[in-house]
Amino acid sequence: MSNNDNNINKPVLYSAWFMLIDGGIGLFVSASMMIAQHSVSAVINMVSYTSILGVLSGLLALRGRLAGLIGGLFFYGVQMVSYYSHDIRLNFRSGISLAVVVDLMHGTVVINTVAVAGLAATIWILKKRLYHSISSAL
Repeated sequence: MSNNDNNINKPVLYSAWFMLIDGGIGLFVSASMMIAQHSVSAVINMVSYTSILGVLSGLLALRGRLAGLIGGLFFYGVQMVSYYSHDIRLNFRSGISLAVVVDLMHGTVVINTVAVAGLAATIWILKKRLYHSISSAL
């Protein structure tokens, strides 16, 4: 499948492959954890669901589908910020992250800079794609 067959430009191609790799690593890690612990916990399931979203979004984006990029918005959006305290643990993540950790009085906030960059790139690609669609219609 060549790049010209389905009109995918390089930013979309790179973004799609990164989503696929990120989601694939997340699935591998969660499967490894399930095998090692001999159980399926809710936390591992959330990692799996997020990773599945990344893989599906990446595949759709590789096929030139707008749904893949929109899925990428959700994939990166849910991973941007995590919160941990004694009472609550709220995180959705996939395979690749580089975090900035902020310790607060009652908990810890983790900002995934890879997800922030992925979300920004996906927004840029969508904005460029929508602008191109509107310009070509005029």
